[in-house]
Order: sequence, then structure tokens, then C-alpha cells
Amino acid sequence: MKIFFPCRRGYLTALAVCCSLLAGCATPGDRQAQQLDRDVNRLSQKMLRLTDQLTAIKQQKKLNQQPVAGAWLIPTAATPKLMPTRAGELRLWLTDVTTVADGSQLTLHLQRSDNRALPRLRGKVQWGKRDNDGLPQTDASATQAFQLTAPAGAGSAATLLLHLPTTPPALPDYVRIYDVVAQ
Repeated sequence: MKIFFPCRRGYLTALAVCCSLLAGCATPGDRQAQQLDRDVNRLSQKMLRLTDQLTAIKQQKKLNQQPVAGAWLIPTAATPKLMPTRAGELRLWLTDVTTVADGSQLTLHLQRSDNRALPRLRGKVQWGKRDNDGLPQTDASATQAFQLTAPAGAGSAATLLLHLPTTPPALPDYVRIYDVVAQ
């Protein structure tokens, strides 16, 4: 029984030579191929982070369209939110979100959007988990008061280190800032 190959032997030889050459390009000793592989991996990781951030920004926007007062921040969005208050319009954002022994810790940044001096403030922070639709779960949230005792100069942002206790320790899916008033 004879097996039929639609291409000539010369084509198969050329294909075998090309495969050998390409395999030689990817040898561990080839620095250019290794560098290219590292660059592709780095770009892939960056694309994943940007995709996660874009999803979080969309979810943050959705939360802020709710009729519930305050500014909703999603830690992974890494995007400021403007919030009208009796102390003027504030720009709020989160950084340094980490898990600690009994919950999470994050830095809340507050700045007047008109770059005027920021007065002493007090307000409330709510944090918790979201459901599959991205909405806050009221049974999986907690609230605490905060106070900004040192005012910030014109154009400066004030920072507050917030400790958000949870059991078990976990990062919050959202943080809501509300009832902010000047003291």
C-alpha cells in the first residue's frame, strides 16, 4: 500500500530545514529570544492589569450612578472621584491598599478640586463586598467615622490612613465616603 503525499520531497526537506532553523532561534542560549520572551510576558501582565483596572473603573462609575449619597471608590480602579460636600468639592482617591492581620489598611487622599486650602473634616467610610452584579452587599459591609484634624494647604492633598477591620482579613471590594463636613 502506497501513501500519497500531495507535496514533493523537496518541499518537505525545505520545511524540515525551516523548522530546524526556527528551533535554533529559540534555544536557551539565545539572549535575543530570551529577552523577547521576557518582554512579551511583561506586556501580557501589564495588559491583564490594565484590563482589571478598566473593569474596576466601569464598576466604580456604575456605583457612583446610584442615588445613594457619597463617593464610591473601588481600590483596583486607582481612579479619583469628585464628590460635592458642604466643605466644597473634594477629589478622593485610594492608595496603598493592603491586607493586615485583622482586615485591611488603605490611604485615603482628599483634596479640594478648586485647589483651595482643605479645612478640618469629619465623615464616614463604609466598606465591604459586592454581589455578582457589582452592587454592594449590605449584609457584608461595615462603617466607621473618620476625622481629618490637620488641614491641608492650598493645592495640597491630605492623607488619612484608614484601618478597616474584617473577619476574615480581606481587601474591600469597595469603599464609600459620605457625610463629609467641615469642622
